[in-house]
Amino acid sequence: MAGTYPIRWQFYIKSIPASIPFLPQSWRDKMLGDIGGGSEVDINDPIVRMIAYATEYYAVKLPVPNLITEEQLKGLNMPVYAALAEKSSLHDSEAAVYVAKTNVKNIDVKNWPDATHSLPMEFPEQINRELLDFMAANEDE
Repeated sequence: MAGTYPIRWQFYIKSIPASIPFLPQSWRDKMLGDIGGGSEVDINDPIVRMIAYATEYYAVKLPVPNLITEEQLKGLNMPVYAALAEKSSLHDSEAAVYVAKTNVKNIDVKNWPDATHSLPMEFPEQINRELLDFMAANEDE
């Protein structure tokens, strides 16, 4: 697959127990924690609840969409902000940064050191500030 990278196979293995409703909740929480890069799941957190509901009720529709191609990335004409997590359990963030910088004309991409797939929950104020700054810098585009 030229330039695009699939989700790591380990994610699929971990997501199976997280999405089977009849398994004990503690097992499902453990897998959600592993996927998110954290050790514990706080079910009282609204974002954690949303993710838990998504794993419980999400249904795959076939055919599954194809990954975006390099050609499609090169065709993006709008400013793009991409925040990637260095320690994501889902993808190789260094490879994704390379693909983004190589193919997207107007991109602001950051590979957050020490961040996991739970990046927005780990650094909410910093991500919020970066997004607001990006939008302000590009509001005429």
